[in-house]
Amino acid sequence: LADDESIFSSGNYRRNFEKSGKNYHHIIDPRTGYPSQNATAVTVIHNNSAAADAAATALMVAKPDEWMDIAKNIGLKHILVVDKDGQLYSDQSLQHRFNLNDENMTIINLGAL
Repeated sequence: LADDESIFSSGNYRRNFEKSGKNYHHIIDPRTGYPSQNATAVTVIHNNSAAADAAATALMVAKPDEWMDIAKNIGLKHILVVDKDGQLYSDQSLQHRFNLNDENMTIINLGAL
């Protein structure tokens, strides 16, 4: 990370429980009152750590077609989203900053921020 970058992740992999075969976690979608359903993990890079924290949670709740608009509105530098099926999505420039170890994984390019 550069000196002016903060990284923050949010996900449903902690603070959860399973009941009757369904996973419940702590990130609630205010539109439904139930745990968010569209992403399992989000990582963001921003120059403000408080904004990065809020943005990661907002993207966890957002619908896939809202991810880039939200990221642009908050002024994020980069996003990485893992959807409910395990597919990776990233802004165009973040993809050049890391390498996947699993050659079967692909990253869907969301475009430029």
